[in-house]
Parts: sequence; C-alpha cells; structure tokens
Amino acid sequence: MEQVHVPEPKAKPSYRLLPNPENPSFRGKQQTLIRMTNALRPTSSRLKLYALYELGGVGKTQLALQFTYSHLDIFNSIFWIPAQTSSQITQRYIEAAQNLSLLDPVTVIDEDKAVKGFMSWLSSSEDWLIVFDNVDDIDVLAPSGHLLRTVPYLLRVAIVSSSNT
Repeated sequence: MEQVHVPEPKAKPSYRLLPNPENPSFRGKQQTLIRMTNALRPTSSRLKLYALYELGGVGKTQLALQFTYSHLDIFNSIFWIPAQTSSQITQRYIEAAQNLSLLDPVTVIDEDKAVKGFMSWLSSSEDWLIVFDNVDDIDVLAPSGHLLRTVPYLLRVAIVSSSNT
C-alpha cells in the first residue's frame, strides 16, 4: 500500500520576548503563583486578565516574570510590554507585528496598520500571553481595548492571556 504524505498544517508563528532571564533565586509568593495559574490557565476561548497591584518595589515584575517562565510550555506566544506610556505600548505592538511577519518589510511602517494587524493576530490566535509591565496610569491601556478599563487604577502589572481551544 502506498503511503501518502500529508503535510503538517502550518503553525501560527510564535514569539517570545522576555525582558530578563529567569531568576533562579526567586523564592516565595507560591500562593500567588498558584492563583495566577488557576486564573490564566488556557481552558476556553475567553480572554483572561490577572492584575498585580501593590506598592512599588515589592516584586510584581519578578513575580510576573517567574509566572511567565514557569508556563513557557503553555503559551505559544509571549509579549512583554513596558506600559508606562502609550508610545511604549505602541512601539512594542509594532515590534511584535514585525516579528510575527505581519508587516511588509520593505515599506514604511504605518503605526495604525501595525497595531490593528497585531490586534487582529491576537484575536485569531490562541494560547498567547501579554504582560503589561509598570502600568502607572490605566489610561495608557485604553488603545489596547476597553476590556482593560475594569482593572484597578493602582495597577502595576497586568497579565492578559487567551486561548481558543
């Protein structure tokens, strides 16, 4: 009997950019990591949000980083987005769109088109994670979509994930 080669479906491109290497000395906050895992576990097509908010300097970024490294096998794409200003967010969206090959590499970048392309990619992709780090003003997230407007104002790190399983 002749074997027929059936090509694998093309996988959606994955992307991972993290700001720092994993911290092997990270200790503590296990209960928070468990709550984060339970809250963000890919189980449905619903968008999920987890916010870390405390005073500055208590380790929210390190906690988000530890969560991310602990779940590399769950998320196909990870986007770490510095979010002190809307221009930082826009720049990271453009960078993600470029790395996901959503933009024509020979034309001048149209910021609006790049952001819309990235948002479209997110809506049609599954098992991604976005970490918005250092959110001092919730209004900088407004261009990202109104879903984030319900997050407490004193937000410092927001973690958003999606699964279309």
